[in-house]
Amino acid sequence: MKNITLFILISLVHSSIIAQKTSLNNIRVLYQKSATDKNSCIQLNKEIASVQIYEDAVLYGYKAVSKMMMANYVTNPFTKLSYFKEGKKMLDNVIDNNKTNIELRFLRLCVQENAPAFLGYNDDIDDDKKFIKLYLASLKDFQLKTQIHDYLK
Repeated sequence: MKNITLFILISLVHSSIIAQKTSLNNIRVLYQKSATDKNSCIQLNKEIASVQIYEDAVLYGYKAVSKMMMANYVTNPFTKLSYFKEGKKMLDNVIDNNKTNIELRFLRLCVQENAPAFLGYNDDIDDDKKFIKLYLASLKDFQLKTQIHDYLK
């Protein structure tokens, strides 16, 4: 009986890990689509709306950048700025607490390289590029490694 219970417990944990990884992969795909597709951006925002910084730093990072990306799809300049500032604050906060996370640094690099210059959000481009290039080879996540490599080309 103990063996069956242990087997079920291990299976549940393994399934949870696989589901979480699949979820992150889906979030990454939605993130990429969100740059040019409003519906993908809205869907991304909905899927990670409840994520908190203490639950999953990477998903919270995607939540932050999805807020900033929503600024691309609204017309009111005050709403645009509000989305951007809120996402910026969230992203900087999660990176401050996870300075060695390559995926978070990659997200910030993408935002800073694509944000309009007048927003003044470009101070970390060089540091993030150096950090990413230094640790990219040691990254174990093939999908993320490919995504970053393709972006840096």
